[in-house]
Amino acid sequence: MSTQEDLRMYYQEHASQARRHEEQREKVTHIILTLCSGLLALISYVKLAPSSWPAAAAIALLGAYGFLFSGKHYERSRMHTRIARCIRNELDGPGPTYRPMRTLTAEGRAAHYRDFTWPKFNGHEDGSQENAKTWIAKCRLSIFWEGLHLIIALAGCVLLPLIASGAFKEPDEIHRIRIDWPPGTLPSWLVPTKEPGAHPPPTPR
Repeated sequence: MSTQEDLRMYYQEHASQARRHEEQREKVTHIILTLCSGLLALISYVKLAPSSWPAAAAIALLGAYGFLFSGKHYERSRMHTRIARCIRNELDGPGPTYRPMRTLTAEGRAAHYRDFTWPKFNGHEDGSQENAKTWIAKCRLSIFWEGLHLIIALAGCVLLPLIASGAFKEPDEIHRIRIDWPPGTLPSWLVPTKEPGAHPPPTPR
């Protein structure tokens, strides 16, 4: 059996774990945004040269990885929150003795894996959020974190075919107008001077 003080400490531990997962998701998102910004700057610097396709592929992969990683952190956070809810419900009971922490943890995990769905764009587990009046209140915060990574992945997928097609490729050669001067009529100021050891200029045709 567990005492009230034990359950309070256990509740604080799971609440801290849920908060830590949210902080880790924020840090990983910041790292991915920094890396993708550098890769986009590189692609822009080389003007979408064909050799920049690895950078575009890396952007797409980082976006996909960030989407999954953000979703996993959200799932872990919700699991700890569900266990903390079971502990809180137990603390609201009559007492003075309570069920063991192992039993409460197993109960919270089972309820989490039974009810958790991902991705889910709106609504809370108890259905209260779905009754909100405005759409922004119905939306889950997690979709904005995950949507940011989807935008990054989409940007990389759009850049890949653009780089492969060479749509922004600059011409390799600059076309110049050629003038054929008759022999001996080339102006003296256009005749290149012969330096020691230099090859003679080609004879005009």
